[in-house]
Amino acid sequence: MQLYLKKTLYLLVTSVFLVACKESVEVAPSFYYQYYPLRVGTVLHYQVDSIGYSDADSILFTYYLKDSTESVDALNYTVVRYKQVSSTAIWQEQQVFLKRRTQMHAIEEVDNIAEVKMVFPVRENKSWNAFAFNNISPQQYYFVNAHLPIFLANTNFDSTITVVQQNVSNLIEEQYQIEKYAVGNGLIYKELKKVEKEITTGKITNGFRFTQTLISISR
Repeated sequence: MQLYLKKTLYLLVTSVFLVACKESVEVAPSFYYQYYPLRVGTVLHYQVDSIGYSDADSILFTYYLKDSTESVDALNYTVVRYKQVSSTAIWQEQQVFLKRRTQMHAIEEVDNIAEVKMVFPVRENKSWNAFAFNNISPQQYYFVNAHLPIFLANTNFDSTITVVQQNVSNLIEEQYQIEKYAVGNGLIYKELKKVEKEITTGKITNGFRFTQTLISISR
């Protein structure tokens, strides 16, 4: 009888332990930090297509950017951006900026202005003030299309997130700005569109559209 009670108690304790472990695994949140990876030596190559609109015509201009993560200190990763005006031209240094990732924020700092690119954990429709750490008017960003695969520039990305930074559309104007990030890669696509339209026809009369697409990555 005593042996039976010991076995029963052992099985009961083991079952409770296993259930507790299973529940802890199931409820543990994934913050998806790898949408904003940071590592020295990473180089991201982008193609930029910029279209300028006017009453008479539209002009397309293509160039290339290279973002090279070159060093890190106790707080920030330093990224140097290079520009190439054509596929055969010499790379020219264009800009130096900082990136950092905390438990709750992914932050990019350009000219001493910190912009919260995303917040963690990454969830559909979650919103935040992109300039919470500056004396700048609040601007709300939010997530859409969370953790979806996409095909972009002849590459499959298994899990991506879209950050909507601006989305205004009416009879006389469009202002649209988004960024897409992929797990393990970071920023893979950026689009900025600001145009004015003729109210009766919807024809674009002035403005521009800018896209920045990842074409290769090296580490």
